Amino acid sequence: MQNTKDNPPCNTLFIGNLGETVVEEELRSLFSVQPGYKQMKVLRQERNTVCFIEFEVTSYTMTMMLFYFQASWSMLEMSSSEATKQLK
Repeated sequence: MQNTKDNPPCNTLFIGNLGETVVEEELRSLFSVQPGYKQMKVLRQERNTVCFIEFEVTSYTMTMMLFYFQASWSMLEMSSSEATKQLK
């Protein structure tokens, strides 16, 4: 049975919690070269900045999402490793 509260995959990638100093052109240069890229929209709100990136099909979106999480996890592991070295 499918949970009706779950959202099915779609062709738009959402990235939240971006800092106030994020540069839209840098984000665009990162994502616009990816396969299936269509468009990007950055919204600067009072408390945070978010980004929506649309791809041609859902599979491209899923690929970018996996890449984004793997890169974030690698950075977290490096930060954790460096912190451990500094404690020794």
